[in-house]
Amino acid sequence: LTDDTHLTELQVTVMDTETTGLNPASDRVISIGGVRVYGGRVYRRLGFDRLVQPGVPIPRRSTAIHGINASMSADAEGFAIV
Repeated sequence: LTDDTHLTELQVTVMDTETTGLNPASDRVISIGGVRVYGGRVYRRLGFDRLVQPGVPIPRRSTAIHGINASMSADAEGFAIV
């Protein structure tokens, strides 16, 4: 890896999360997803998308943004396990 390394030469996993809100000190993760990228290609078969049980209520204002509600994550595992 050098300053001349092109992004298409890197093997990376791009990750995304959804949360109960925007405050990192108090809000919780409710969804984690990731996809493998290499050579300018996205390898969806190597990706994942998991719901997370946040252990706190999911506010309606958050559900309005990402569409994940409490019943959807009720049987999911906690963050440490996922």
